[in-house]
Amino acid sequence: MNRFVCAWGPVVFCSVLIGCSKPMPPEPQVKTAMELRSSSFVGNEAIPAKYSSYGENVSPELSWTKPPEGTKSLVLLVEDPDAPKVTPFVHWLVYDIPPSDDSVDEGRAPAGSTVGQNDN
Repeated sequence: MNRFVCAWGPVVFCSVLIGCSKPMPPEPQVKTAMELRSSSFVGNEAIPAKYSSYGENVSPELSWTKPPEGTKSLVLLVEDPDAPKVTPFVHWLVYDIPPSDDSVDEGRAPAGSTVGQNDN
């Protein structure tokens, strides 16, 4: 792993750490791409206020294509990288979604899933 460390203060200290750990294994080659869709809004456009804290604050209807073979569970992370914070604003985090699920209704979390902590 190549890492650059730099600390600023009365004295500037910079070092480069090379070969600090064993090489990472190659990424698995996945031939299936998943697609996420919603009838609640149009891609690359603003999400309607209904799905925000300015409206009803409900989650939109979502559907997705089948995940790659061997998938154990799915995670849905909806974040806003443009929010005025140091880190992206997490609107919704859901995990342990069964891979057999292919959609979620408006205002609900997928059956059998776990809802995580968001920034609302």
